[in-house]
Amino acid sequence: MMRMSMNCWTRRTAILGLLVISLLPLAPGEAARGHAVPSNILLLALGSEPNTFDPAQDVANGSQEYYGTAYEGLTAYVGSTTRVGPGLAKSWDVSSDGRIYTFHLRPGVTFADGTPFDAEAVKFNIQRMQHINQGYVYLVKRVTRVDVLDKLTVRMTLSGRYPPFLSGLAYGYGTSMVSPTGVKQHQVKGDWGAAWFNEHTDGTGPYQLQSWVHNQQAIWVKNPRYWRGWSGKHFDQIIFKIVKEASTQKLLLRQGDADVLLYALTPNEAVALEGQPGITVHSNHSFDVYYLGLNVTQKPLNDVRVRQALAYAMDYNAVIQAAAKGHAQQPHGFTPQGLEPYDASLPLYHYDLNKARQLLAQAGYPHGGFTLHAIWATGYLTHALYEQILQSALAKLGVNMTLQEVTIPNWVSIGTDPKRVQIWDTEWYPSVADPSDYLVGLMACSTRGRAGANWNYYCNPTFDSLVQRAVSSTSKSERAKLYSQANRILLHDMPMIPIYQGDQIIPMRSSVQGYVFNPVNLINFNFYDMYKA
Repeated sequence: MMRMSMNCWTRRTAILGLLVISLLPLAPGEAARGHAVPSNILLLALGSEPNTFDPAQDVANGSQEYYGTAYEGLTAYVGSTTRVGPGLAKSWDVSSDGRIYTFHLRPGVTFADGTPFDAEAVKFNIQRMQHINQGYVYLVKRVTRVDVLDKLTVRMTLSGRYPPFLSGLAYGYGTSMVSPTGVKQHQVKGDWGAAWFNEHTDGTGPYQLQSWVHNQQAIWVKNPRYWRGWSGKHFDQIIFKIVKEASTQKLLLRQGDADVLLYALTPNEAVALEGQPGITVHSNHSFDVYYLGLNVTQKPLNDVRVRQALAYAMDYNAVIQAAAKGHAQQPHGFTPQGLEPYDASLPLYHYDLNKARQLLAQAGYPHGGFTLHAIWATGYLTHALYEQILQSALAKLGVNMTLQEVTIPNWVSIGTDPKRVQIWDTEWYPSVADPSDYLVGLMACSTRGRAGANWNYYCNPTFDSLVQRAVSSTSKSERAKLYSQANRILLHDMPMIPIYQGDQIIPMRSSVQGYVFNPVNLINFNFYDMYKA
């Protein structure tokens, strides 16, 4: 971003933000402490507007941060581990062939509208996800049958063995439960309530949406029906405030006018806040991988040599040094280190303009002479940074790359239209604790467009077959071999450029307590357990 030209705007935005926050209600008996956020309120400053509040429709960053307030799944990750434990289901049984899952649900759980959470509600939600057929639907596509055995017992039958299934149900976004009553009351022309749930919530979770002013803020309040109750320390409100400028976010945090910062800062900027009075920077090794997606159906990106040339034109070390020095590494292949199986012997692309020039010449572009168009989502300055670094390198090859900042809703709209998207930015953390999630969610034939996040429109049946065999295998050695083979296909075809795997770095006020980082649900905060000391 050209920040120097926006200094006046930034100062004015900061002042307006402080004025708005100063109007927040104080907790009973609490005296004003300058502009500090009251102790009964958690205020998060984000760089981007959400795309939707419906977990069945979305795969976009900018929306997923909100789902932990209102929604829950049948299972849940335990603390900071990838181990799956009880969620809305208190226990389950799995058949010997790994195809039939019988869930025993918690009694006494209701949705925010008072509708009982029961086996019929679970069946309804699976049907809704499959009908809408968007976002993380691939996590439940293998479910071929749902049987209600009694009020609190539901059985799901899968088309084949899928060991990560319980992990997928723990994911805080796509497989969360919404109220069947809410869907039926707000359904329009058979949309399963999709339009209404875009801007409202009705889940079993601890907080529900009270108001949303687009491009300004969303306010969430306690769900009085929440099944875990409200004894102990909890926030009364969770406020998400849209603050796009990094300098404004930092000012708000320093002055106590925001409690948590998300995504407007590069990792280097976030780490630099460590040690400042009243601020704690939470840095955790994560499975978050940053990519640049390439639409393989659009010329000249339909030529694999052009895509490979772009991969050699990316200066990976420059990106890591500029954005996340000491907190990032270039992955071998397309899945993150630490999520097994991982093949560290896979070759790395490296910055080599001569090799890039040779590949362009082989593709018929010895002097470049074409233009590419890349988008990046508002609030994700790290994404803009690596696009700018590639833009500079491509200019030396005679290739012009234009960059366009777009809001999250427009980013989704462009990405899900194969005629509009050419190069797009993303980062991916797993929805199941298995490498298949990256390979399926981003590059499988079945997840092109709105049915996932394959906005590269890449489709290779051989690759798909390898991944499906790997994910269903019970042999560690066979899984490792198959995933390695799948990665090698991608390293040749290059439908995306894996740039780096980065730590999750979140600056907070030191008064915020109870936060637990999870490497899978890494942006789905455990809001119910959080409070201020």
